[in-house]
Amino acid sequence: MKKFKILFVLSFVFFQITNVVAQDSTKKEDVKNDKLILEVTLANRYIWRGVEFGAGSPSLQAYMSYQPFKNFEIGTIGCVTTNGTKVGLGNTLEIFAKYSYKNFYFLIDDYYFFADSVKFDNYTDYGYNTNHLYEARLGYKNEKLEIIGGYYFYGNQNAGTLGETVYGEVSYSPNPSLTFFAGGVTGASYLNFMTKGGITSIGITGTRNIKITDHFAFKAKGSLIINPNYKYTAPVPGVNGNFINYLLAIVF
Repeated sequence: MKKFKILFVLSFVFFQITNVVAQDSTKKEDVKNDKLILEVTLANRYIWRGVEFGAGSPSLQAYMSYQPFKNFEIGTIGCVTTNGTKVGLGNTLEIFAKYSYKNFYFLIDDYYFFADSVKFDNYTDYGYNTNHLYEARLGYKNEKLEIIGGYYFYGNQNAGTLGETVYGEVSYSPNPSLTFFAGGVTGASYLNFMTKGGITSIGITGTRNIKITDHFAFKAKGSLIINPNYKYTAPVPGVNGNFINYLLAIVF
């Protein structure tokens, strides 16, 4: 209950501030947006917040978002292992809702990690033993800097106090092709698969747009990710805590 009170207060304050500031501007412009975004990514690994999922399998990832209005977006991100393995929680589905105003944004995420056993895999179960994990995130982003803070507020009740931590991440892009980033958790986290708090990712990502024809192009990405907290990765089969991760991806 305490978690929901904190989340409600943060959400209320954020929406009230942005609503007051935005009142005049919305009178002068049409906020209708109606924009659909689709992306497909093929990666050599599925690495999220410094942790590798899917027992080392390559990963196929799909991103879709719809913006019915200028400041509001709903979407989903799905990941599947390309070798068909269900070990290591490499098959996931995230559904999110996002509200933004200028450089600030607020998200609610529903993460679901498909288990390798039907006994522990029930997408429609939102109760005590649910595999759904809910996080509220508040962020700031401009052309070069992005700062994110996330609070896991609901999920499997067997996790106990493992949800009462904050995930933070900072990234800096001196140019569109290069990004430096670092992230970590303040304590043991069920959502982030950490048994102890610490820095879970420090790295660099390089991006290059490759044009094939006037009508077809793709984006190539490469990342070097270091996890100083890898020894405290949760002991889940196929979920690997590596000190160094190399990520190569093609985005269409």
